[in-house]
Amino acid sequence: MKALRYNTGALEYEAAYGKFKISIDPNLLKRVQTAMQEIEELKTQYPDEINIDTAWELDGKIKEIVNRAFGTDISRAAFGGANVLWQTESGFSLFEEFFNVFLPELRRDAEILAEQRQQRVRPEVAKYLPQEPKPEPAPAGIDVDNLTPEQKKALLAALLQ
Repeated sequence: MKALRYNTGALEYEAAYGKFKISIDPNLLKRVQTAMQEIEELKTQYPDEINIDTAWELDGKIKEIVNRAFGTDISRAAFGGANVLWQTESGFSLFEEFFNVFLPELRRDAEILAEQRQQRVRPEVAKYLPQEPKPEPAPAGIDVDNLTPEQKKALLAALLQ
């Protein structure tokens, strides 16, 4: 049997518990936005005081949503065996902390890939392709360490738009 080898455009990242690869395709941002909405809706279905059973259940559901959004098992590399609801020193849950760090990297890599792809398209073909709007650059000088948890969540939501 022959192995098929082709360039999928997948990028490799190294997280706290290992490496993972994801493809930055045109639907990725929508899948991530949908995942974040699903997680927010999921959190409203559970009481404020989470016991060990609901923490276990939420952990599994959130990891499943995250993996579906990226089309691969990034939960193992990002969270290991830890519960995603575990509060980090910053006051965020483990999955929120991961996304606070990962999404800016992902956005930057997506912009670089988009520019590279535009440079490779012949002009006679480019006129038939949809033009991707350039994302607004991140405001300079934001010190994430000094933001409140609410401000960090608002920044994360703005990055996902």
